[in-house]
Amino acid sequence: MMLVLAPLIAAGETSLTAPVVVGMLLLGVVSTGRAYVWNFRIIAEWGATAASTVAYITPLVGVALGAVVLREEVSWNQVAGAGVVIGGIVLAQSGPKAPEKAPDEELEEAR
Repeated sequence: MMLVLAPLIAAGETSLTAPVVVGMLLLGVVSTGRAYVWNFRIIAEWGATAASTVAYITPLVGVALGAVVLREEVSWNQVAGAGVVIGGIVLAQSGPKAPEKAPDEELEEAR
């Protein structure tokens, strides 16, 4: 999509050279495509509720990287917030599990 829209919406001069096109395709297909497939595989294996808790880790990683890489200060409320997030993830993961389906039931649902 970006390959088609970039020349039309770009603010400055554009040149779609081979490295630019290959880079856009690699970012779109390899990075985003792989993440998309991985996300749906996690949903299929863990279930939607458990898989959604993965997204709550992103801000914690951001704060940790900011502290380690950029030497930003971490305040008490960030630590408390991280505890709340981790506690929520633990609660969400520890809930009742859906009963396992037999392989034939999964095939019937797929049809």
